[in-house]
Amino acid sequence: MDGDNGRKLHKQNEPLTRGAKDLQRRFKGHSITLHVLRRYGIENYFPQHAYEAVLKRNLTGYFPIPAHKPIEKHFTEQQPPWRRIVNWALRRPRRSFYQKRRNVEIATHLTMADLVGTDLASVLNDLKAQAEQAREY
Repeated sequence: MDGDNGRKLHKQNEPLTRGAKDLQRRFKGHSITLHVLRRYGIENYFPQHAYEAVLKRNLTGYFPIPAHKPIEKHFTEQQPPWRRIVNWALRRPRRSFYQKRRNVEIATHLTMADLVGTDLASVLNDLKAQAEQAREY
């Protein structure tokens, strides 16, 4: 489960949401494990080089990606201060230059080395171990 639904990302230690706790209770006693990511979404784990390869632009100013922020709100064009004020006054959201439909394309540029030290790597390693164990039977 992504962190935006499964965690209170703005609270200390990012506790699970009521919905995530409910799912954990429902899965108890079954062979299903609920993993709740510590970042907003899967996109928050993708490395800079993968985004740059797909988007064909330098994203140095956008990294590191905040763990608690949706990628569409993070990847927006830089604007002069006057434009930000006008858009705020007119209640216009900033336009994103990234759409989630590109996640599959981004993922083709990922390796496990890109995820080392993240909770997502732990989840993937756990899934791999479970799959290997299941093959033994």
